[in-house]
Amino acid sequence: MQLPLTTIRSEERWEQGSDFHLMQYAAAERPFNPWKGDSRPYASGRDAFRALLLHGMEMRGWKRLLVPSYYCQFVVASLKEAGMDMALYPDAPGPAQRTQRAASLREFATRKGDVLLKVNFFGLGSRPDYGDVARGQVEIIEDHTHDPWSGWAMSSRADWCVASLRKTLPVPDGAMLWSPAGHALPPPAAPTRERQEASSKKIAAMLLKNLYLHGHPVSKDDFRRLYIEAEESLRSGDASAMTVWSVNLLRSFPLQQMRSTRRQNHACLSRALQDIPGLDVLQVTGAQGTCPFSCVMVLDTAARRDHLLENLISRRVYPAVLWPLESPVCAGVPLEHRELSRRMLSLHCDARYSEQDMIRVAGMVREISLAYGQPQRGGMGVAGSRRS
Repeated sequence: MQLPLTTIRSEERWEQGSDFHLMQYAAAERPFNPWKGDSRPYASGRDAFRALLLHGMEMRGWKRLLVPSYYCQFVVASLKEAGMDMALYPDAPGPAQRTQRAASLREFATRKGDVLLKVNFFGLGSRPDYGDVARGQVEIIEDHTHDPWSGWAMSSRADWCVASLRKTLPVPDGAMLWSPAGHALPPPAAPTRERQEASSKKIAAMLLKNLYLHGHPVSKDDFRRLYIEAEESLRSGDASAMTVWSVNLLRSFPLQQMRSTRRQNHACLSRALQDIPGLDVLQVTGAQGTCPFSCVMVLDTAARRDHLLENLISRRVYPAVLWPLESPVCAGVPLEHRELSRRMLSLHCDARYSEQDMIRVAGMVREISLAYGQPQRGGMGVAGSRRS
């Protein structure tokens, strides 16, 4: 008998968002991963990127990495540690950026030894054709962290793909590197002691959080401390392979059912957020089979976003800001991208939650937003989003 993806939890402990717990789920399905041939499992996306960049500099003559101006600054900092020259090119979520993207690729990706990093932001994008990229001298890396099983990832035309699996699945560590173009991969890495210890702390935190959510006498401070310690350890040290227990966990997941639940939750939450003053929801621009990572709201002002974030946290809803750009690693982040970062919130909609949870969260967003007041005239919208 298959178990549901969600189980009854203590109402007193109900919360939404933040780190994965060790959840209950249905039986595994037939694998349908995009890394059909050779691939490399790593403990984190940082480790996968670091191993790839060192390999590219040594074996493929890579000299300069082109990074999107709207991107996670923890990742940018780790990329810079590899020692390559780095430059930003303008790219951010939303189809309004398409014209700017095409122009920027023609302008920036021109040198032999250039490597272009392309991101599927929030799992909402469609596969680029890269017609303006000089493929004979520029190689392409794609970051599929927000939807590793998208149609884009499955039919990628990039040289390399990276996905941090622990962002979309309840695993304590895990990332994957593969080459759709069939290039030779970096030598296999071994699991390091540092990563194994970090992963052990993370899986302990996931177990304790599961017990907490079900009403057992577990202190929230205990598992939060373990999560923080684990994340700090995963961001330092040498590149490591994925731990054996995370590899085994990955084989056990019903990936298609988990993606289907995420997709249904996103649709439910998007509908429930309609007609809320001063709030837009970013929508899918990709082809059939796209699965949004989260429900991304863009508010008309940073002040409204901050008010909403503070009040949701007080009600045990924990959105993410993807990503803060106040202190960028590299100079040159456009003002409009910083403004987008200040006005966005990412609401979780993964398989931990039911549609009832989505409606509950949307009700809180509506109540808080209406109490805040009407939007300012001339407030900025986001092309490619739906006015809620």
